[in-house]
Amino acid sequence: YTERDGFLRAFASAQGSIILGFILMVAIGCMLVVRHTMLSRRTEMIALVILAAGLVASLSRGPWVGTGVLIVVYVATGPNAATNLGKLAAIGIVTVAALLLTPVGQTLLDFLPFVGTVDVGTVEYRKQLFESALIVIERNLWFGSVDFRLAPEMQELVQGQGIIDIVNHYIKLALDYGLVGLGCFLVFFITILIGLRRVLKFSTFRNSEFNVCARAAMATLVAILVTLGTASSVDFIPYVYWSFAGLCVALVRIAYKERAGVA
Repeated sequence: YTERDGFLRAFASAQGSIILGFILMVAIGCMLVVRHTMLSRRTEMIALVILAAGLVASLSRGPWVGTGVLIVVYVATGPNAATNLGKLAAIGIVTVAALLLTPVGQTLLDFLPFVGTVDVGTVEYRKQLFESALIVIERNLWFGSVDFRLAPEMQELVQGQGIIDIVNHYIKLALDYGLVGLGCFLVFFITILIGLRRVLKFSTFRNSEFNVCARAAMATLVAILVTLGTASSVDFIPYVYWSFAGLCVALVRIAYKERAGVA
């Protein structure tokens, strides 16, 4: 069992809590698509509550931030974006203010990154990892190094279990494969995001469920990229983001085919 500040962290069939949180974050993004085809509003709400409860139970702050980004991007890419973002901000402020009046709300606030007081050491470790890794990356800037863990700066990060926990996938890529490898990884996903953005501009799908699907895919992909900055690409995580990227590519191809058919 793993705990955080005395609370049990759920990880179900995943290898760790942050992995479960990552999977549930992507599931919430998928729910933004399928909720329009659910049998009833009640079914939709029950499903969302279950996923949100699992996300909270993981006590994984990276996926929490990613889910917040997901919701903001989804709203920002929709119609009346400014008005809806204002409503979202107002709802968030009221909800946080109401929660702060309760012991539960104060506890949740303590778990938040940067502003909370729980496990601040993990935030400091990530900061130290970033600073030390930059020094090592500069020595093997373009193609990385196979023995970067032996560098003195990295040895300072060895934890009690005798490991260096590289909880940032982008840093891991830069250390292993340099800027060339990191660039290839990022360009792949940026290309998909550009494709989805173009699909959103197709007048053929502007007011259709296809548009909702493209918005949800784009928001979820952005959330994935944000969360990878706080997690290692281990266990189910790479299977999830590579599979989801493949679905996004298929969505873009279908959109172009449908537009050509209409024309």
